[in-house]
Amino acid sequence: MNEFEDIGISKRLASGLSAIGITAPTDVQRESIPKVLSGRDIIVRAKTGTGKTYAFLLPIMEKISRGRDIEALILAPTRELAVQIFESGYKLRDNEIRAVVAYGGVSINMQMQKISRGCNILIGTPGRILDLISRGVLDLEKVKYLVLDEADIMLDMGFIDDVKDIVRHTGRGRQTMFFSATIPRELHSLANEFMRNPEFISVGEKEDSIVNTISHTYCEVGRNEKFSALLAYIDEYKPKKTIIFAETKFGAEILASALRNAGYESLLMHGGLSQNRRENTLNNFKTDATMLVTTNVTARGIDIRDISDVINYDCPDNPRVYLHRVGRSARMGADGRAFSIITHQQRNLISDIEYMAKIDVKELRLNVGKYSEVAARAFSAARPERRESRFGGRGGRTGGGYHDRDRRSAPQHGNFRRQNFRRRGFRQEGYDRS
Repeated sequence: MNEFEDIGISKRLASGLSAIGITAPTDVQRESIPKVLSGRDIIVRAKTGTGKTYAFLLPIMEKISRGRDIEALILAPTRELAVQIFESGYKLRDNEIRAVVAYGGVSINMQMQKISRGCNILIGTPGRILDLISRGVLDLEKVKYLVLDEADIMLDMGFIDDVKDIVRHTGRGRQTMFFSATIPRELHSLANEFMRNPEFISVGEKEDSIVNTISHTYCEVGRNEKFSALLAYIDEYKPKKTIIFAETKFGAEILASALRNAGYESLLMHGGLSQNRRENTLNNFKTDATMLVTTNVTARGIDIRDISDVINYDCPDNPRVYLHRVGRSARMGADGRAFSIITHQQRNLISDIEYMAKIDVKELRLNVGKYSEVAARAFSAARPERRESRFGGRGGRTGGGYHDRDRRSAPQHGNFRRQNFRRRGFRQEGYDRS
């Protein structure tokens, strides 16, 4: 018997998991799935990358009746995470389940059409779900299963009131599940308001602990030497697959442009770009590209397993943000490196990080001056992204909106072309890339 069958998953879904190379449950799945199947409300604390998605998705897929009503509502803080949850379900090829994923930055009309044709599982960001409610599209009274994934991130992003409004539209008899890397005080308050005697499940290390396979280093430079320090690190340490964090969208655009000017192919991703472009960028980074410049939009919730280096070009003021960022590296026990560039005015940041995470961050002595001329030329020629007219409906709280040029030029991915929506498997009723 398959190990998933031992914890209550049907042979049908267990076979789907086996077909994609998953033959045994992770710790969080082993702990959570039986509780969900038994009907308990649960609060699960587990780090990103531990298998949380299937911990709630598998038992929900077992329990829903496969009619036309929305029986499961899964809320995620970002568009990327919502899509990732959807794709995890699609991989299992359950043709009887209709799923819709709804987020801002794409046509709301298309999502409304998908929902009207019948939907068992609705996955979405809070802003777009509220927008659909306000338009009278959603009837959530029959929701039996409510999931808040990356719940602490939703609180950090200011979605607490949106989440409360959404939950109040669901029926009282629902089963509620919170999945989160940390359990802040606000999450306990939310649980007291909307959950019934929840069981707390804690798996693995806390998010504010760092795996010991990550090496932590920094370089202290003058404000005008930061890009030189970045080039020096890349040239000397030759990172394989790297995420570089900038503080702002504009800063990320300039940095990505400067890296390209210096001869390094780099992708750009932030919340101001169109959804098509963000999806294309993420897919390219997962498969081919080696360098991604981004903001905190990818600091949590996106599972990219082979990151070798995380570089804080702009070191965060909050040590907790540092922990979120460097958690992208050293996944599944692999080795990883975290490198931060700080200015002379930011010396206290390193001591704050060391104190909170109980780690030692070592200083690197890089030959920054060697790269000053190249850095100056590349940075002076750097340009931000061209801004053209935006459009896209309401739901702006989830961010996004198209650039016209992105809408015209963004390629379709073969697995999710609109003409393929009826392919066998977890029905793609809401995943529109047009």
